[in-house]
Amino acid sequence: MSRSRIIRWVSRGTLGLGVVHCVATPLFYPAYNFDALWFFGGGLAIVATGWINGQPARAGQQRWVILWNGIMTAYGLALCGIALAPQIILATMLFASLFTFQLGRELTKAKTPPPSPERQKSPPHP
Repeated sequence: MSRSRIIRWVSRGTLGLGVVHCVATPLFYPAYNFDALWFFGGGLAIVATGWINGQPARAGQQRWVILWNGIMTAYGLALCGIALAPQIILATMLFASLFTFQLGRELTKAKTPPPSPERQKSPPHP
């Protein structure tokens, strides 16, 4: 399975987890208060992570995506240190996967040299 395909599926899973997180807010917080908004905001951050990773990579923006994934991975690890819950572990694994695969894609691009003029296709000879 290609790296791009893995990133696409993991970003979809992250996006789905974020939507579930947002939709579950009234179940965990029936009252409209600060805690409910904080929980909902966490879901929006998860949605944003899945969305930005699912977008086509544009020149110059890939490093910001990698930085965002690193921040979300660090945040997930900090949460795991406070409350070791299965959903937090799952989200952290998704963030770490996106961080690792996006970083790998960027490093591979940096090492790949541009095609030399000799290797480009030449017109067929009659």
